[in-house]
Amino acid sequence: MKQYVVGFIFDPQMEHVLLLQRAKAPYKGLWNGIGGKIEPGESPEHAMIREYEEETEMKANECLPFKKLATITLEGIELHAFYSIIKQAPFIPQVTSTIEGNLEWLHIEMNALLHANNPMLAGEGNIPYFLHLANIMNKREENQYETRRFV
Repeated sequence: MKQYVVGFIFDPQMEHVLLLQRAKAPYKGLWNGIGGKIEPGESPEHAMIREYEEETEMKANECLPFKKLATITLEGIELHAFYSIIKQAPFIPQVTSTIEGNLEWLHIEMNALLHANNPMLAGEGNIPYFLHLANIMNKREENQYETRRFV
């Protein structure tokens, strides 16, 4: 089974997310999270840190520790999704060109990143799900999210 990681790094207010506009297939020209293949013998957590450092040219200690969002298995592929929050203060959105593509801090609402049918996003509609889940998990951690029980 092929294993991959994908990560989403947010600004401290969770209004912007760092996405990669891919320079090559699959998803050439579309926005995706940071990530890639898990190497043999590597844990998903270590793969996420390695991919983050390789693709952003930043160090993992520049953001809070990555937290696991979900693991999805589908058609012989296992995808481990993570999120983190950049420590940088004040936060200044920047665009960076890398060999993998353009890295840009996109405003979540202004770019309709929570809409599953957004044609500028890679990932078959899973990116909005991961962004929403990260927001919920972060608010729960900060005790700002009210858990509702349905009867």
